[in-house]
Formats: sequence, C-alpha cells, structure tokens
Amino acid sequence: MPLRVLIVRHGETIGNTKKLIQGQSNGPETWLNEVGRKQAALCRDGLQSVSINLAFSSDLKRAAQTAEIILEPHHKVPLELVEALREGHMGEIQGLVYHPDLYNPYPPSAETVDSMKARVKSYWESSIVPLAQRPDTADVTVLLVSHAGVLSALLIAFQDLGYPFPGGWPEDTHDLNSRIPHMLNTSITTVEVQADGTGEIVRFADVSHMK
Repeated sequence: MPLRVLIVRHGETIGNTKKLIQGQSNGPETWLNEVGRKQAALCRDGLQSVSINLAFSSDLKRAAQTAEIILEPHHKVPLELVEALREGHMGEIQGLVYHPDLYNPYPPSAETVDSMKARVKSYWESSIVPLAQRPDTADVTVLLVSHAGVLSALLIAFQDLGYPFPGGWPEDTHDLNSRIPHMLNTSITTVEVQADGTGEIVRFADVSHMK
C-alpha cells in the first residue's frame, strides 16, 4: 500500500478577508478568524473516519491552528512544526493589500517561486518520500498543513517529479499566482507515494467537506 499524504491549506484568516499579502507574517491578523476555525472544524469532521498516523505543519500560527483542530479526534498523534513548510517571504510587499501590479515586476526582496519550490521539494524528498520506503510507515496516512503559495510551489515540484495530475496538468501550472485561487482554505489534496519514490496526485483541492 502507498503512503497517503493529505495536504491541507490553512483556514481563513483576518488577513485573507482583507486581501493582505501575508507571507511569513505571524501576527494576530494572520491567525484564523471565526470562519477559518469553522472551516478547520469541517475539515476535521470530514477526516474524522480517516486514521491519521503522522502530522506536519508549517510553524506559522494559522497553519498550526488548522492542524490542531483537524487532529482533535486524533489526540495521540503529535504535530511536528516545520519551518520548511512556511509560506514564502514576500519582502517589501508583505503585509500590503494584494494588487496584481505589486507582482509586476516581481519584488526583488521577495522569495522567488524557484526558491520556494526548491525548499519544499527538498523537504518532500528528504522527509516525506522516505516514509513510503520504511516498512513501519509505508502504509500510513500523513497530514500536512501549509499555505497556498508554498503548496502551489509544491505542485510545480510534483510536476517536475512526474507525478500525474487528475485530468492532466494545466498549461499554466508554472504560473504560481494562477494556482493560488484554485486552492481554497482547508481544501484537501491527496497524494499517494510508492516505495520506489514515484507518486500520484489522486485528488486535488477537494472541498466537499465544506458542503
């Protein structure tokens, strides 16, 4: 059986409602709001029957809060906070209200898409893939909670790694900003990883638990 990884974007924050470029900001405006907590609870309920064995999250509070709520029925599963799963640092535009002009040209002080991809790909290959190769963790389910930007970068890494995408890869997959609207708060992307290191995206940005 393959290793199954449930990749979840964090719940809604105050900053999301204000359309702030949150990046690696970690102040109160970037924490879950009431809607975000309800979204995480719905995600928790949708995954309640799933046996989650391991859990990893970005160390930014909005992701950790989301993971903690999802793990409430799985109180024996420890949550590991991972710096490599942080959102990209957005330099001088971090904390500003989003406008497409802020990305044209791309801010020189912001973490690049290639940097985010390298960071999260390195984490995936060094920490997640080996779990599929160990006899004691090969047949387990992993929860991984992170952010839209870095998860979009992870998608690009998955394409580079040859992971099939449901229905085929969109042509715009290397345009990071075009991926973000498709990964809604607490959406679940399911990836299966085999012992030989190959993988497949079997479900992308599912929000059926929100209905």
